[in-house]
Amino acid sequence: MRTESRSAEALLLAAVWFGPLAFGAVEPWSLALLETLLFSLCALSLLVRPPEAAAGPHNPLLAAVIALAALGVLQRLNPRPLSWPGSWLPFTAAASRTGPAALQWGAYAALLWGARRALPDRRAARRLAWTVFLVGTAVAVIGLMQSGQGNGAYYGLRPVRHGDPFGPYPDADHAASLMVMSFCAGLGLWLARLAQLGQSAGLGRRLEKSAILVLMLFLLGVTACGIRQTQSRGGLISLAVAVCAVGLLAAGRLRPSARQAARGLVLAAAAGFGFYLHLHPEIIGRVFSAPDNSTAERLSMYRSGLRMLGDFPVWGVGLGSAQSVFPAYQEAAVPGLVEHLHCDWLELAVTAGIVGAACYVAAFLLFLGRMRKLWLSAPSREMTALAFGALAAILAFAVHGLVDFSFQIPANAVVFLALAALLEASLRLARVPEYEAPRPRTPFLAQGGRE
Repeated sequence: MRTESRSAEALLLAAVWFGPLAFGAVEPWSLALLETLLFSLCALSLLVRPPEAAAGPHNPLLAAVIALAALGVLQRLNPRPLSWPGSWLPFTAAASRTGPAALQWGAYAALLWGARRALPDRRAARRLAWTVFLVGTAVAVIGLMQSGQGNGAYYGLRPVRHGDPFGPYPDADHAASLMVMSFCAGLGLWLARLAQLGQSAGLGRRLEKSAILVLMLFLLGVTACGIRQTQSRGGLISLAVAVCAVGLLAAGRLRPSARQAARGLVLAAAAGFGFYLHLHPEIIGRVFSAPDNSTAERLSMYRSGLRMLGDFPVWGVGLGSAQSVFPAYQEAAVPGLVEHLHCDWLELAVTAGIVGAACYVAAFLLFLGRMRKLWLSAPSREMTALAFGALAAILAFAVHGLVDFSFQIPANAVVFLALAALLEASLRLARVPEYEAPRPRTPFLAQGGRE
């Protein structure tokens, strides 16, 4: 079954690579190919016997994602015009959008189902973390090159017609969301390599690993420059909040003598960032005084979304239906067509109702609580370092979702869920000794001497 496991891993890595580089998989052709990869991963994983290390309950997010896909199917079976009286059963106000949305949630469930079998050992977990790190770095490099050329074309071939593109992404904020997750995954890899440095025997091995650490710092710097170039306020704030939060949690793994000092450093860094925001109120848009246009439009969308939720609180208006329903609630402060509410959590409540949103939020919090408990007691420093990066990336994505709709970008949703699978796998594998294949003996003649 080793071949099937490797094939499942290849499909998972291909999905993580393909989505971001195919314009975020927001176009029908790229979304179809991305969903094909995820469903193929699920089908292939059914042929793979779960490894002994994969024993135990599945990721709680899997049950929530399956429930949302099932809700979308029920909504699709009961289409109703928005002007009709509300239904006590799940319904949709835009059947043509709810069907594809339910299929998309089904593809996300396929990812979570297949990821456990695609990550049977530590090496597979490392490869997934490296893939997330490198794809974000690639987006940063493409975006920085594109910015230097005046945003003339995607990959230098396809003209950019409208919006605020960055790299292969049509919107810079969504590129920033991906690069923030990539940066966090890379930071976890760097910490894992740093933990291995002290265990290396011999000066040559230490120098080799030190060189890799320096190279990784360079790649992290490139990704950070990409995030800075997007000028995404949500990306910057979410990264700071996530790293500080996970840093406070990580202090719990230290010795009591160092724990308070580590927490003090993290709190000092958080206070410094808060002071920086105070000096630059334009970063948060002066929410409570005179908001800029972008902030004012978002606040207007949130008011409209809350009115939509108040009218259809239980089951929502149908997955994927926000764009079709929003014009009936749109305020004059928001011009043009609104495709999403610029808040993933509010849009989930509006389209899936309080029932669907509560199901997902409860599963997400249960997942984080379970991972926190496992992390604080996991023995492997390398795997907990990988978990640090994955957890920071997940939290950053969740925080960014308060002010943007990155989860509605299929590529970003796939990377987010892949990191959730990586977090679960790294902490599961932290309790399993790593098997290292014996190194082949050097032939006698190649040694140039006696054994």
